[in-house]
Amino acid sequence: MGEVSLTLAVPTRNRSRLALSAVRSALGQPLPPACEIVVSDNSTEEASAAELRRGLDALPPVLYLRPPTPLSMGEHWDWMLKEILRAGRTSHLVVLTDRFMLRERALVELIERVEGAPDYTLSYNHARIEDYQEPVRIKERPWSGRTIEVLSSRLLALAATGQFPPALPRLLNCVVPRRTLLEVKERYGSVCNSLSPDFCFAFRCLTVEPAIQFYDAQPVVHYALHLSNGTSIVRGVPSSDSEGFLADLEINCASPEPRLMTACNTVFHEYCRVQGERGGRQLPDLDVASYIRANVGEVLQMLPGPLRQRNEAVLRERGWWGGEPPALAAGIGAAGLTGAAQRLVRTLGVCLRKLQARLQAVRWGPDLLWRFLAPRLGVSPPDVGRFEFRSGGEALAFALQVRRRRTRDGRHLESLKGTGSGSLRALPAAGRVSAAARGSHFARWCLPREPGSGAGTAPGAPRPSARSPRGRNGGPS
Repeated sequence: MGEVSLTLAVPTRNRSRLALSAVRSALGQPLPPACEIVVSDNSTEEASAAELRRGLDALPPVLYLRPPTPLSMGEHWDWMLKEILRAGRTSHLVVLTDRFMLRERALVELIERVEGAPDYTLSYNHARIEDYQEPVRIKERPWSGRTIEVLSSRLLALAATGQFPPALPRLLNCVVPRRTLLEVKERYGSVCNSLSPDFCFAFRCLTVEPAIQFYDAQPVVHYALHLSNGTSIVRGVPSSDSEGFLADLEINCASPEPRLMTACNTVFHEYCRVQGERGGRQLPDLDVASYIRANVGEVLQMLPGPLRQRNEAVLRERGWWGGEPPALAAGIGAAGLTGAAQRLVRTLGVCLRKLQARLQAVRWGPDLLWRFLAPRLGVSPPDVGRFEFRSGGEALAFALQVRRRRTRDGRHLESLKGTGSGSLRALPAAGRVSAAARGSHFARWCLPREPGSGAGTAPGAPRPSARSPRGRNGGPS
C-alpha cells in the first residue's frame, strides 16, 4: 500500500478483556503487509496482566510492552509513544484505546485516505454506545464520507470559545505521521505527557501542523462508557476507574478556575497549558465568557450529588452562577436535596423512562424491522439513535456491523469552515461531479474525494497548501 506503514497502539490498564477485544477487532479485518499491533500494558493488577498475556499468546504475533513501574495515564501514553518512535519501524501511528473497536474495513478506509496525503494528520469521528443507562442506545453523528482539509487556526479558534469538534486530532481519533510525533516531541519535550494526553496532543499538534485532514466518518466504536473518566465526570457520578483521575484534577492549575471538577475544565486546562508553553504561544486567548458558559452548562447536566454541589459552590463563589438551577424532569435536580430525595428523583426518572418506552410501542415495529434487516442485508437505516438495546454487548454488535445512512450534504461541517476564507479547503473528487452538486453551496468548498486521488492536484503539480514541503523521510525536502 505505497509508502504508508502503520503501528496500531493499544494502551490499557487493568482491562485485559477490553484490550483483547480491541486487538481482535483489528486482526479481524484486512491488514496491510506493513502493519504492526502494539499493546502497552500499564496494569497494576498482576492477574489482569497475566490474563492479557495469555490472550495475546493465542493470537497472531502482537508486540507486548509494559513500563517498568505503573504510570499515570499521560505518562504511560507518552512512554508508549517514545518506545514506538525509538523502534522506528513504521511511518504512521493509530492509537486504539481499550474501549474502542474498529468497524469492518476501518483500517482499509483510513489507509486509503492517508495514502493520498501521507504528510497530513488524518482525524476522524467515532460512534458511541451509551451503555451507562437503560435502555442502551447508539449515538452516531451525521456523516458524509468526505475527506476535507481544515486549517489548524480554525480548530484553535473554535477551542478558544469552548467548541471542540470531532475533527480535533486527539491522538485516539487520528492517523498521525511519525514525523509529526517527532516534531511535537522536539518542540515540547514530550508528545502528550499531561493530565488528559489526548487533548494535550491535539493542541500541540495544531501548533506544528498548518492544516490537518478530517475524514467525516465514524470508523471506530467507543463503548464501556461506564468506565470512562470523562463520561463519569460529565454525569456527576464518579466511577471506580475515575477516582484516581478525579484526585489529579486539583492540578488543573492552567485553567482559569482549577477547582472546577468538570470534563470541559480539564480540556481548558490542556489548552491553557499548551498556550503557556514556549511552542504554543500562537494559540488565541481563551474567551472567558465561553469558558464560564461551558462549565455552567456541564454542571447543569450533572446528576444530584457531591460533585455537582462542589462545582456549584465554586461557581457561586466566583459569581458565575445565575441563581438556583431549575429541577428539570431530565434528571437535573436541585443541589440541596437530601440523599433520600435524590434517590427518589432517580427512581422516578427510571420509572418515567420505562413508561415512555411502553407508550412508544407503536414505533417498535419499524425499529425492530430495521434492526433485523440492516445487518443481514447490508442496508443503512436513516438513524440508529432511536434503537433501544437490552445490553451494551447487543448494541456493540449491531454498531460494528451497521452504520447510519450517510448524509447528502455537509451542513454539520459548517462550523469548520468559519467566516474567513481559507479555513477549509475543497478536496475535489477524481471522478465526475453532477451539475447539482457542482452548483450547491457545500460542493464549492467540500467536494467528495476519492481514496488515492491526493489532494485534488494534477500528478506532479505542487499541492496548494499552507503546509511547507516535506521530504520523503519526513525532513525538509
